[in-house]
Amino acid sequence: PNWNLSAPAEFFLELLIKFRPSYTRSLISTISDRDELRDALLALPMVQDIPPSGGNFLLVNLKGSEAALGRQIRDWLLERWRIEVKDVSSRFSGDAPRLRIAVRSGSDNEKLVAALIEFSEELSTF
Repeated sequence: PNWNLSAPAEFFLELLIKFRPSYTRSLISTISDRDELRDALLALPMVQDIPPSGGNFLLVNLKGSEAALGRQIRDWLLERWRIEVKDVSSRFSGDAPRLRIAVRSGSDNEKLVAALIEFSEELSTF
């Protein structure tokens, strides 16, 4: 029942119903973009694995045993390409490097993959 919702929550639900077809198309597009990005990232030599995701982001487990690699990649992407990813290595036990990467449009995702390819070529340890 809507009697236990706040006014902003009730307004949001009204908008969701009003724009349901657009919202559905957006969800389908995000799922497709997420799957394509996951496949492209898994093809990179620096990526160990990527667990399945139900959201608009991916948890990328990187090869290596030093969590600092996640921070290094994050800083490099931000400095060189103005791309922000989140280093989440410290949120997990162990020293494995991990990144949280948001799923964006196809062209933005391609730009990220190209940047990571350049990073791995520069580092050339993968």
